[in-house]
Amino acid sequence: GTRAHVELAPGEAPARAEPRAAAPEAQAQRRRILLVDDDRALLSSFSRALERRFEVAVADGVEPALARLAAEPFDAVLCDVMMPDGGGERVYRTLQASAPAMAGRVVFVTGGTTTASARRFLDEQPQPVLEKPLDLSTLARAVERLCSEGASPARLHPVP
Repeated sequence: GTRAHVELAPGEAPARAEPRAAAPEAQAQRRRILLVDDDRALLSSFSRALERRFEVAVADGVEPALARLAAEPFDAVLCDVMMPDGGGERVYRTLQASAPAMAGRVVFVTGGTTTASARRFLDEQPQPVLEKPLDLSTLARAVERLCSEGASPARLHPVP
């Protein structure tokens, strides 16, 4: 048994530097994305991985996604296909009707389509489809590509 006795003299707290604001162009380039998936563990994992590069919001289903899209502007939507309440197809069709520019900024992420209608939907729609498990850098590139095609964040507008 070794015993050690350490005495520290009180010191002064180091002066805190004021946090530096990011350059305006760096702030402007931070894309705002909405992750939509009914698997909360996957949402958490994707969110942690992507928040280094993007401002990330999450929705754990179709209804929460549509509510967030109506209330907030987003640069892109990463959306699971197979979910209750109409899944990714419902999110996409709603955007097509109410916010066509936003519909053009959807990236579908799927672990496999288990129904013929979901496969047909993915085959017929023009948006990128990434298979799970996926490489997050591939996902980030897809989001950046879609965002660079659109000018500003878009919001879902109710259909009159």
